[in-house]
Amino acid sequence: MKKKLMLFLLAALMLTTSALAVQIPSDLMDALYAGQGEPVTFTIKEDAFHAFSDILGPGAQYAAIIENPGTTAASVSKGELQLLDKDGAVVSTIALYGSTPYEVAPGGVAYVIQDYITLSEEDAARVASYKATINGFAYDEEPAQAAELPVTSAYTQEEVPNYFDEGKSYEGRVTVQIENKTAATAYDVQVISVLRGKDGKLLTITTSMAHDVGILPGTTIEMRNPASSGLVTKLVEQQTEPVTAESFAFLAPAE
Repeated sequence: MKKKLMLFLLAALMLTTSALAVQIPSDLMDALYAGQGEPVTFTIKEDAFHAFSDILGPGAQYAAIIENPGTTAASVSKGELQLLDKDGAVVSTIALYGSTPYEVAPGGVAYVIQDYITLSEEDAARVASYKATINGFAYDEEPAQAAELPVTSAYTQEEVPNYFDEGKSYEGRVTVQIENKTAATAYDVQVISVLRGKDGKLLTITTSMAHDVGILPGTTIEMRNPASSGLVTKLVEQQTEPVTAESFAFLAPAE
């Protein structure tokens, strides 16, 4: 339980702070996963990387759908995203931590999202490709796994005022309705929305959590799951903006 709490705090830190500004000591990460099961390398089924600029300046985002190739449940411990130039030289290396859901069933999928990657305009211009590896560990005993609540969702976007330059700016969001069909109040539900373009290609994954919010049994709430304005604006300019959204709502298992 203590390890899960530390991982939750780490994930919160990574979601609210620039990825390259957070230096996680390797001995801390080793301590978090010491004594766990056999190592696992997750299969990356789909992923996407985008460099763009927004109100915070130049930056980037990485998202992946991963699969547990093993025969027992497993969890992500850490991974690595390498950004490469046209000659294959490393421009930057970004650490990847955790997934949603945390426990991944055999053959099951999870979602890895790294927002707020700090990347200068010069380095962004150098990036020609990328490669990622995502590792974890198998459980010796079957863990309790996140429950999935029924959802419906729809993606919308609109042009918004741009106060910083003469270009156009866009915002995109997924509106998600979550129904609680269980007999207990569902607290802290986490929503994942997978956004795809007209060709079906993965563009990005967005996430939001209903912090300290409970969904009463038999009721439904509506949440907004926003996409990065800078990314949406870039995709609209490239005429590759999202057209579909598939959403999932996860309820963490009770300790």
